[in-house]
Amino acid sequence: MRSVENDRVLLAGDLYFSGRIPFVGQADSRAWLAAMDKIAPPPAMVIPGHGAAPRDPAPDVALKREYLRFRRHKMGTRCGS
Repeated sequence: MRSVENDRVLLAGDLYFSGRIPFVGQADSRAWLAAMDKIAPPPAMVIPGHGAAPRDPAPDVALKREYLRFRRHKMGTRCGS
């Protein structure tokens, strides 16, 4: 029997959205980024919480990580922090 970890498969749930921008709402984006940073290098397969499983998850994972960083930066700039 093979484990999901040995096969480099991530069951991501709402940590990862494929093909769409995630709804952030009241989410803790710092914790979300910390969790995303643990997905480096990206697994061979990601099962997202929303959207189809991508053939190559690396660009999509990177895009979501950069989006969350961008939002944190903009919110910090607007809030004066």
